[in-house]
Amino acid sequence: MHTNEKIWLYDQGDYDNYRSKLRATNWQNIINNENLDTSAELISTTILEAASQSIPNKVVTIRPNDIPWFNNKIKRIIRKRNRIHKRAKLLNTELMWSKFRKLRNNVVKLIRKSKSDYKSRIIDQVNNPETPIKVWFKLAKTNQMLNNTIIDNTYPNRKRC
Repeated sequence: MHTNEKIWLYDQGDYDNYRSKLRATNWQNIINNENLDTSAELISTTILEAASQSIPNKVVTIRPNDIPWFNNKIKRIIRKRNRIHKRAKLLNTELMWSKFRKLRNNVVKLIRKSKSDYKSRIIDQVNNPETPIKVWFKLAKTNQMLNNTIIDNTYPNRKRC
């Protein structure tokens, strides 16, 4: 099962346009509504509409069973490897088998590098003294599940969430 989520690309936003759209909104008409729930809904809708027009966004598919270090590049190359494997079995030529082996080795190399980078990020976050305690425990558990023990266990001096 997967879900689709809207991801905002905040670094590409036009915040001058966003502010001008919010300034141009007649907030008195929204706030003076008799029903508090309706007012809250109108405020949310107005802010989100201005954001949608000013900040680029995209819809991504979230698959909860995906491994965290798998990315679209790896998945694309795996699909390509599988297509080449089918052709190699069908044609049974040395050229196709050579292509397949090269792609297979590339996939393995990419997965190993991606997993290593993921582990390094987790370890860096765990060892960062600025990491909040709740986040630290979650990361430490993830780190333990990845069979890494290179962490600084001085969590009591960390800032609280």
